[in-house]
Amino acid sequence: MRDHKMEHRRRRGHWEMGVLGVVASACLIGASTGVQATSVGTPIHLNSVTMESTTAGWGIDRHLGGQLVHTVDGGRAWTNVTPPGVTFDEPTNNTSYSPPLPPHNTVTWYGSSLVAKTITQLARSAQGTAVLLVSTTTNGGRQWHQWKVRLPDLVDRSMNDPILHQVDFANANDGWLIFGPAYPSAAGMNYVGMELWHTSNGGHTWIRMNQSAEIITGPIAFISATMGWTTRRVGMNPRILLHTMNAGRTWTRVSLAAGAPVGVPIFHDAIGVVFVARQNLTQDFPVTYHVIASMDAGRHWEPARRIPEPTSVVDASFFTVPVNNPKIIWDLSGHTLWRSINSGRTWTVQSRAKVLTHNPFLDAVNRRSVWAWNPTVSTSPTISRTTDGGRTWTSWTPVLMP
Repeated sequence: MRDHKMEHRRRRGHWEMGVLGVVASACLIGASTGVQATSVGTPIHLNSVTMESTTAGWGIDRHLGGQLVHTVDGGRAWTNVTPPGVTFDEPTNNTSYSPPLPPHNTVTWYGSSLVAKTITQLARSAQGTAVLLVSTTTNGGRQWHQWKVRLPDLVDRSMNDPILHQVDFANANDGWLIFGPAYPSAAGMNYVGMELWHTSNGGHTWIRMNQSAEIITGPIAFISATMGWTTRRVGMNPRILLHTMNAGRTWTRVSLAAGAPVGVPIFHDAIGVVFVARQNLTQDFPVTYHVIASMDAGRHWEPARRIPEPTSVVDASFFTVPVNNPKIIWDLSGHTLWRSINSGRTWTVQSRAKVLTHNPFLDAVNRRSVWAWNPTVSTSPTISRTTDGGRTWTSWTPVLMP
């Protein structure tokens, strides 16, 4: 699952989890180099980084106004590959609940280092008909194929002010769109709702599969043309995990005794993991986080295993899971980088490098290659990378090539 708004990529997890604690294990202290010069270009500030291999990947640049960018040299030099007529408007800190507000009008799915789709909501009429612009590339963004589609009766009284929240594709043809309210639920209890639309021809035509006027929208992740997952929350109740076997027409609840899901499962073939939060109101850390693994496409789930946590309640944790191997989990807990290679059964400390203090967001492609960066505009626009599992790091300023 890949999309700009959610910061979740194609069946890959990336969560800011809040506060976590400490698990003892062997330690490798990471060394880091200074910031290295890159090819001549314009420095950019990346809001998201999604590497598909050790060299190629995608990003959203926020420093120059929200562009889709592509790299083939490990994240040093980037090329603007934004589809014609597409914008990636950035979220603001506006709390007045007046437009414009996130989610963005464009959502993105990355299929590989060469394949990507963006879907932009261009307009919605007073009668509810939405106009979407679908853009798809198979060569890393050098060329795009585009077309417009109309969705009749969007929302149909299921929510107020609908806007795109997410796109996900399980293959080249089968994809799903989630529409949700344009305003945060904090603006009032009426700002909830969801509509799920499905395409079986790559996005040329769409049909509505499911809608609800009562839920708070959650992410989706499909692992086949029929099998998928989502989370939902009604009112102030805990979030629950749901599963579909008919492309989203109907959903059944998945019982997770360990706690409430904080994201959808991340699967590669039959192996997957899901993260959950557990309330511990009598402890120093009121919420602890756990990972649950499945080896049979979600039919059975192993016992939950606690994730390493920072020592301070002011620190946060960020998780990332390589798209092709959910057994590997990277966890930046406070300023300590942990790794599990067995779906969370055991953890080892990989690094306490200084670069991790200022670059808390992670992306990984395997058990050795990890990128760390900070999307905050006020910080230095650097990227740090390790290719030896955290022992050493190299940092540089990403640039946009002319």
